[in-house]
Amino acid sequence: MSQRSGNSWNASWVVGAFAMAASSACSGGMHDARAMTAVEAETLVSRPPPPEVPRVEGLSTIGARVRIGAPPAKVWQVFAVGFGDVDDWAGAGIADSECTSGAGGELGAVRSCRIAEHMPFFGGDDYEERIIGWDEKEGYFSVLQTRATGPTQILVNESWVDGDGQGGSVVTGLVHVDFTFPVSLMAGSLRSSLKRKQVEGLIGLKHLCETGEKVTQDNWEAVVERYPHVLTDNDV
Repeated sequence: MSQRSGNSWNASWVVGAFAMAASSACSGGMHDARAMTAVEAETLVSRPPPPEVPRVEGLSTIGARVRIGAPPAKVWQVFAVGFGDVDDWAGAGIADSECTSGAGGELGAVRSCRIAEHMPFFGGDDYEERIIGWDEKEGYFSVLQTRATGPTQILVNESWVDGDGQGGSVVTGLVHVDFTFPVSLMAGSLRSSLKRKQVEGLIGLKHLCETGEKVTQDNWEAVVERYPHVLTDNDV
């Protein structure tokens, strides 16, 4: 795995983001969050993904980054190879997850995620995601949501795990998303909410890698409160 000064992400929080955005809109607090441009997205990553990885054009892009006090090999094992166990760190929104086709850590692997019962609108529903890009040498993988519940018709996550030059890691993620109509009318607020859920998920990954403690529906709020600098570093 390369020791670039780098990046990473994984999705699975859009349902919670939709609930937050809907609540904000109903209370009159909806605001517009401009989508990231291609140039701005590229500034988050030290190099583009491998050329064989499909590119996504014309979608809103949201990006986030977190530094983790664990070596890239350990983070990669949890984040990428442990593809089916996203419920170990993704926070309150995912009640359960598992690989249903292939194994974590291979191109074409599919995972199924069940949304927590308490989540508004979509509690108890499930969705599927498939690995469509994989380059362990570059610390890169990408995931396509192939069977979705909620407000997105296209959702692709690109993730990088890199060394920070001091024995730790930098994880960066880009989310490319297209919202369904009429939810798309709230796209600005949805982007803001999705960005927060993205960062909260990366906080969960950081916590699991650094402490060994899984993030559950019972402790995720306390976990997020332990790392306020990650929120501020990502303008959340």
